[in-house]
This record gives sequence, structure tokens and C-alpha cells, in this order.
Amino acid sequence: MKIFETWGVHKVIYFFEIHQKSKHHYHNINELFTSKRNYYFSMIAFFIGMLMTLPIIYVEVEYDVFNMHHINLEIIWGYIALVILFVFLEFYLLFLLGFYLLSYYLYYVLKIYKESHIDAVEDKEFLAMLVRTVMELPEPEIVRYDINHKENGDQEWFIWAFFYKLKVVMTNFILKFIVKKALTRSSLRLYTPYIATLGTGVWDGIVFYKTIKDSQYKIVVRLVLLYLLEHKRVLLSQENYIKAILIRYFHYCEYNNNFDYILSEIYTITSFDYVVSEILKDDILNKVNNNFLLLLYALKEKKYTKKEKLIIKKLGNQEEFKLLRESLVKADFNYLYYYIDSKIND
Repeated sequence: MKIFETWGVHKVIYFFEIHQKSKHHYHNINELFTSKRNYYFSMIAFFIGMLMTLPIIYVEVEYDVFNMHHINLEIIWGYIALVILFVFLEFYLLFLLGFYLLSYYLYYVLKIYKESHIDAVEDKEFLAMLVRTVMELPEPEIVRYDINHKENGDQEWFIWAFFYKLKVVMTNFILKFIVKKALTRSSLRLYTPYIATLGTGVWDGIVFYKTIKDSQYKIVVRLVLLYLLEHKRVLLSQENYIKAILIRYFHYCEYNNNFDYILSEIYTITSFDYVVSEILKDDILNKVNNNFLLLLYALKEKKYTKKEKLIIKKLGNQEEFKLLRESLVKADFNYLYYYIDSKIND
């Protein structure tokens, strides 16, 4: 997977430099992220998915590839080669489109928040995280701060991710079946496979939109963590707060560059050396600011595990948690900064 990450990071940096000639203007990140640009690009993703599938369907129909009564190996092998070629082109174009839009957002985030200290060219690990999000690649199995996500015993998220991927594969088959049944007695039944290509386009558009929104969320999370480090550095250096971050990261169930970043920054100050397995036995979550914990557990763009849901429920104040989530999605930094300044205190 590393080779794909490296290629993706290179492309993001390349497009980032192109955007320096752009003349758009945004007053804040909320305006940037809520612009219709993601919708427009998702429509392009829809057409990429549909157009890249059409040649495959044409060959499938015209040469009757799946005729079990007359199997032609030359046609089948040619069809397989065609599928590989156009699927590769589809993903290549979708990824380029995603990297272009991601670099656009990063460029204007830096332009709006020059003091954010996010260096989109130098911080390759941060860029790699965003590239993995766009490409839907799994997070690397990195063990740091005594946290091994692979061995933390919570497999729910991995099962959910498996079925998510399975749904992608099954979409076209299900759509073809439904359309075929609907047009059984219609003169259009011969064109059923062509109609079903819309499924690929729709799915590509939806997935593209979602991955870009997830990338935006991770950018917002990084900015929130930077603000925390700048304004609550003394608090974050306290033992119980460090342990609370470690516990939250443990429950995240996979490597996350944003949490790795804040822990590495705290480590440069305190050189902490805690054993997570021992921390879990202590009732740390009752020893730190509850509002701080709500914020920590809101910093996730993916589905929550059962364990996370139980902890969030135990923390209470669900309305506040929901508001935090909405503010993170909308990039409402006015509320997020107000929350950190006024509600997170020792």
C-alpha cells in the first residue's frame, strides 16, 4: 500500500502548487468546505464511473461473453483484459480527481489559517493519512505508545468495513437483477446492462463525496488539535490528561495520524512513559474534565464501536456531544474554539 500512498502524496503536492495560481477567495473554512465544489466533483466522479463501465458492458452484450452454451476463451480473455484496463482507468481518474480537490482544500485552509502550522508540503504523514482516506486504503499497523490496535480485542469496526467493501461489489449485480426483472416483458430488456451502468456512476459519486467529506473532517480535527496544543498546553501536560488521550486513542481501533501527532507533541514536552494496559485498569475518565473527554470522543469521522458508544453514553451530555459533532462536520470554528476556551479547564 505504501507505493500508492507515495504516489498520492506526490500528486497532492503537485496539484497544491498548481492551486497557487488560483484566485478564489474564502472568508473562513466553513465557507470553503460547505461550497458546492464537492457536489460538482462528485458529479464528475459519477460520469467517470458510468463512462468507464460502458465499453465493458458493450463488449459483454455484443459478444455474448457469458453465454454458457458457447464458450469462447479468446473472447473471455479479451473481456477480462478489457475489464482490468477500464477498472484501472476508472480508479486512476477518480483518485486524480480526489487528489486535485483535496489539494484545493488544503491550499485554501493554509491561506485562511496561516498560523495553523500545517505544512502541506513537509508533513508527509498528515498528507498520507488524507491520501489513504481518498483512496479508501486501510490505516497502517503502527504500534506506538504501547498501543496495538490490532490486538485491542475490538473487531466490530473491521467487520463493518468488510461489509462496506462487499456492498460496493454487489451494487451492480443487484441493480442489474432489479432492472432485468422490471423490464422482463419490455423491448428495453436488451439494454438492461447499459441501464445498470448507472449503478457504477452513482456509487462512484457517493463514495467520492463521502471520502472528501471524511478528509475535510480530518483536516478540521488537526486544526482543533493545534488549537488545543496552543491554548491548553499546560493542561495537556498533566498526567491524567495524557492518560485520557492514550485511552481514547486505544479505543479508536486503528492508527490515526491526528492522535499520533498530538501525542508526539506532548511527548516532546513530558517524555511520558505509560503502559496502556495498566492505565485501562485505572478510572482515569473520572479524573479529567468531562468536556475534554466529549471533545476527544467527537474527533472521529468513522463509525463508532460498541465500546466507544458505551463510553460516550457514560459521559452524558449527549446534546453537547451532538453539537460538537455537527460543529466538526460544518467546520464551525467559532463554536469549537469557544468550547475549548470556556469549557475545558482543569
